[in-house]
Amino acid sequence: VAKEITDKGITLEEYLGTAVDSDPIIDLGSSELYTEEQMEEAVYEIKSEFATWEGCELHSIRYAGDECNSEENIQWMNDLGDGQQYDQCIEFLADFHSPVEGSDAWEPDKEYTDYQFWLGRTEDGWDLLTIELYCRSTCHNNPPTPHFAGSFLLNSSGLHKPTFLCG
Repeated sequence: VAKEITDKGITLEEYLGTAVDSDPIIDLGSSELYTEEQMEEAVYEIKSEFATWEGCELHSIRYAGDECNSEENIQWMNDLGDGQQYDQCIEFLADFHSPVEGSDAWEPDKEYTDYQFWLGRTEDGWDLLTIELYCRSTCHNNPPTPHFAGSFLLNSSGLHKPTFLCG
């Protein structure tokens, strides 16, 4: 599919027929750990997932900072990763608007801010592992742990059931 998209010179959203007319602001910030290319690859994974969220309009994606790539968070990624061994992890925050007409996943016509996307990295590239839902934990004040709740866990077969262990 990637070759077909590249050959046609279109975006994934255009290929899937889910393109919403938006030009999100991408803020890679600064990193001493990742190259711009590595960060752009992670953003591509997020945008590819977001393209499947019918009717949502993506406003921005921004890098959460190097401090999120801790040993504790890498272990968390490895615990989520279906046997993959990640050597790095990265967090991005996104702002988006849900569809005007409701869906099972979103409150209708609502602005979502600081929505977390966590990715683990192997030598083969980034894997999107979690997507925040309702509860929020940040690496700055309270590192994610296996009880990090309100996330959908992703694997090669798609979404796993969410875990809601927070109050």
